[in-house]
Order: sequence, then structure tokens, then C-alpha cells
Amino acid sequence: MPRPKTTTYLKLRKGNYSVFLDVPKALRPAIGVVRLTKSLHTTDRTTAERRKVKHLHDWFERLEQARLSNDPTADAATRAKAWYDEASKGPWTYTHEFKDGTSVVHDLDPEREAKEHLLNVIDGSADADKVFGYAVGNLHRIADEIPEYLSFKPLTEKTKDSKVHIIGTFTKATGAVYITDITRANLRVWIASQSHLARSTMGVYMAHLGDFWQHCAAKFDWERPTPFKRLLPPASTKKTKTSYTDEQLVQLLTAADPVLRSLILIGCHSGMRIEEICSLKPEHIRKGVFTVLEGKTDAAARLVPIHDRIQPIVDRIVGPTWLYEGLHMDKYGFRSNTLGGNFSRLKTSLGFTRAHDFHSTRRSLITCLERAGVPELEAGRSVGHKVKTITYGLYSSGSTVELLRPIINRAQYDIPQHLFE
Repeated sequence: MPRPKTTTYLKLRKGNYSVFLDVPKALRPAIGVVRLTKSLHTTDRTTAERRKVKHLHDWFERLEQARLSNDPTADAATRAKAWYDEASKGPWTYTHEFKDGTSVVHDLDPEREAKEHLLNVIDGSADADKVFGYAVGNLHRIADEIPEYLSFKPLTEKTKDSKVHIIGTFTKATGAVYITDITRANLRVWIASQSHLARSTMGVYMAHLGDFWQHCAAKFDWERPTPFKRLLPPASTKKTKTSYTDEQLVQLLTAADPVLRSLILIGCHSGMRIEEICSLKPEHIRKGVFTVLEGKTDAAARLVPIHDRIQPIVDRIVGPTWLYEGLHMDKYGFRSNTLGGNFSRLKTSLGFTRAHDFHSTRRSLITCLERAGVPELEAGRSVGHKVKTITYGLYSSGSTVELLRPIINRAQYDIPQHLFE
């Protein structure tokens, strides 16, 4: 599902802000209105920006579902399927009576009768064979299978939305309606339509759509080869993401506002991911230690000693309820979207490319620890990487905070002290 922009979709009406979204013309019959509108009950622009996000996400999801179901022959297929199901309850017979009083009983073939009925309904459409296949249960519409697919295994709401969006990009680019439309030819069309995406991102898209296809193949007991093999070019072995040098960190910190500056310094001195930082509460910061309750992986839950150079920053900015107060929590429970967007705009304005992101502060810490001679095992535990060895990974309970504290403090950057103040 496309993420709504953060500076549009608002309208000031009689002193109060409302959020709106124009419905694409092709989807208006399904949605029932030309424009979706909701009062936000506020006169404050900042509050309106925060409140509108949930409504926009819900509306975009609704449009995506409507787009997936926007098959011009769907109604005809549904009616024909109902007719066929009823006819199949037979046996049905038809008695032809002659003028001389005799009669002949004919057996009705429900499949033939349903097909004739369907052809009349859809007026000889070129899609008649496919629609009839759907009517008699030989074909299955993509939109019909999505709800069961999403409920088949535990998924977060964000993952569900991502899967719906990805499937939607495929159906939109190719006009695919049925599962059997997921072919190598259509996949190539889809890949070409997503040329603006990085190869790694397209690989993720292919994996999600491929998982949906595999689910359907297992459900309908297909014995056919997957159409997904060897469609993307080989992945590049060149590193696409990199760490910041000390000079680049100084450049970022000098241009950043006080909030972003503190965020960057915490990131490159703790190795925490941006959402981990933004999720910290005062009770997670005790006696010089960050407590990370959850994160990207199981190993992300950990204790992180607070580096000596950032302890004064943490003491200065921590609020009564959060380390960073005033951040909006999105529908998935994430609080880092605002600061993440602000950081992205900052680094882009300074000429940094996609090779650098906030996660690069984490890479910077790991690079710094490596150059300081810290063994990989200790560095990995410090940043929440899973230990993959049998001895330590399977049997060890992990290092203590006091053992990790001197390790974190060995990370030293050439950053002027005034940037910490």
C-alpha cells in the first residue's frame, strides 16, 4: 500500500481541518463516492497532520482492495456461479409435450446450461471462457484468495498491508484477475513496470507474490512448476549500504537541528535502530543502561550500556513518558516515522545517496568497534546480532552489562565536544 504524503490531503473548512482523498474514477462504482472526507475536529495544522494519517492509511487500503476486485466481469461470473451451483443440485429435467399428447423427457446438463446462460449474461465477452471457468470452480480470482492467504499464518498488520500492496501492483500492471494469470510473461511485464525499484526491493516483491502463488498451488493441489525462477538479474555482490566516516558524521551533526543531532549521536554510540530509540521510555533507561524490549529480530531484545559521551544527552532530553516526546504513533505502533523522514531529508539535502541511511549509524559503530580491536562476538552482542556459533549461540546466556560497557566505550569518533552540547 503506498504511504500517503505528509503535507497534502488537508482542507480547512469553517475553521476546522478535514482530511480528504479523491477516489480514482475507475473505483468510484465500488467505493460509492467521488471523494472520501473526514473531519479531524481541530483548528491546529500540526494536530491535523498527525490525525489524518490513520484515515489515509485506511482509505488507501480500501482503494487497494477495490482495485484488486475491479474485474468488469466479476458480477457476471458471480451470478453465473450461483446459477451453476443451483443447477448442479439436479438432476434437472425438461419435459417437451407434443400436440398429440405424447411427451419426451430431456435431461439437462448443468454445465452446458450454465455456460449458455453465462454467454448471454456477458454478451459474448472475450473473457467468456475464463469467467465460465470461474463460475464452475476451475479458475480462482486473485482477490478472492487474498483474505484466506493473509489469515493462513500469523502476520503483523504492516506485513498484511505490504502484501496487499504488492499483489495490487502486479494486478494493476498486468490486468491479472485469476491465479492462472500469474505467468512468467505477466511477471516480466510487472518487473518492467517496477523499474524504479532497487533490485533488492524487487526481490522482496517477488518473494511475497511467490509466497501467495505457493499458497494457492498447495490449496488447489497444482502440479506445475513455479513461474518465478530466474526472472531477476543476479544480485550484485557489491555493498550497496555503507557506514558514515567521522567527517560525514560531523557534517550531518552540524546541519541537524537539536533533536536530530541527539538522535544521530545516540544511534552511532549505541548501535540501536531508529525505532528502538524512539520506543524508549524513562523506565527503559536506568543506571546507565538502555533496555530494548523488542526489535527487528529475537536477538534485538537486549541491554545496551549507555556510552559515556551520550549519557548527558540522554539525561537532558528524556521526557516524562518517552525519551522523545511528541512523536506520532502510526497504526502499526511505530513512532519513528517523523524523525526517520526528517533524517532522510537532511542527509539527502547534504548530498548523501541511498548508500547512506539512519541504519548507517549502526554500521558506523560496528566499524568503529572493529577498528578498536573488539572481537566480533562482543561487538555482535552489543548491537543485538544473533550469535550463530553452537557454543555461545546455543548454550550461552550472553554477556553481562558490565562486560559490555567497556566495549561500547571503546567506540571513539573524532567529533568535536560542542556537538554533544
